[in-house]
Amino acid sequence: MTTWSGLLAADRPTVTRTELAKLLRIDTRTVSRAIEDGDISAVRFGRQWFISRQAIIAMFGGGE
Repeated sequence: MTTWSGLLAADRPTVTRTELAKLLRIDTRTVSRAIEDGDISAVRFGRQWFISRQAIIAMFGGGE
């Protein structure tokens, strides 16, 4: 899921930190800092971070 259309069409409720970085064309460390700073809400499960797909769509206006 590396495009807005892929994000909008996805049936999963979350995306990973790596997927979000690819979607936004930024480094995963930038996503990690945004999570640590509270700019992006995420849940950690083990070593993996999960970010709400709906929150991303709301945050960035649905890619329009």
